[in-house]
Amino acid sequence: MRWTAFRSSALVLAACAGAVSAARAAPLAYVTSQGSNEVSVVDWAASPKRLTSIAVGKAPAGLAVSAAAGKAFVTTPGDNGVSVIDLRTNTVTARIAAGQGAVGIAVAADGRRLAVADWHGGRVMSFDAATNELRATAPAGTAPAGVDFSPDGRLLAVAARDDDAVLIFDEALKLHAEVAVGEHPFAVAFSPDGRRILALNVLSNDVSVIDVVSQKVVATIAVGRAPYGVAFSDDGASAYVTNQHAASVSVIDLQ
Repeated sequence: MRWTAFRSSALVLAACAGAVSAARAAPLAYVTSQGSNEVSVVDWAASPKRLTSIAVGKAPAGLAVSAAAGKAFVTTPGDNGVSVIDLRTNTVTARIAAGQGAVGIAVAADGRRLAVADWHGGRVMSFDAATNELRATAPAGTAPAGVDFSPDGRLLAVAARDDDAVLIFDEALKLHAEVAVGEHPFAVAFSPDGRRILALNVLSNDVSVIDVVSQKVVATIAVGRAPYGVAFSDDGASAYVTNQHAASVSVIDLQ
């Protein structure tokens, strides 16, 4: 694996403003704004254009969009909840109570399950994405932040930020492994092929690459200062890491 970096102030400013997520079925991005308690819907078809803004709960942070579920889910730690947005109407249709400070959030690929990290409660919560019903909870270390489902939905990774670890759970939220990573992992993501987990370590300014089968760190890649967000190319060959305090994006070759 190799990495390069390039300067991109616009991308980093977008990441600093809040979470950015896109529905694969349409060239739209959903962007959270903590200051205004809104989610902006941006059309990327030609040039970036804001179509509308949606009022949500207090201090929106994490965001997950599911074309399969037809919904976007937004964590709002300011009121300990999750706002549910209908993608057809771009309106909030429900609010889910989610612990003592919901931060990280993810939806399984089939759109059936929702996972939420309860930052202050030190746990991860699993919901039915159709009914918003709480299905299970499990301890998830100190200050759990980012969460992500494996592509097949069988595993869930949680970044236990203050424990410098990534926790790997199964569908029933049974803990399978605790993997030591760098300092203060915040974002965590499975590679598109499901073989690796990337943990973005904010204080050590690097990315820990975890092999899913062995459940061990197989590489540590230095990136820019304060890596916070990650996305993958369509072919899964590259990962793009936003470095918040370096105003840059690091590109990691996953092949």
